[in-house]
Amino acid sequence: MTAAFKEYTGKSLNKSKKPSVRRKLELVKERVAKHREREKTKQKERRPEH
Repeated sequence: MTAAFKEYTGKSLNKSKKPSVRRKLELVKERVAKHREREKTKQKERRPEH
């Protein structure tokens, strides 16, 4: 019984340390948005040379 309880509490503690799936998705969206902004600025800097 004690071993089962220790196993359960160990799993529940590990779950609380991990970020939620929604939070992970939010972070990925932020990274993608920043990456797109960087690419757009690179394209603006290029000018055709005449």
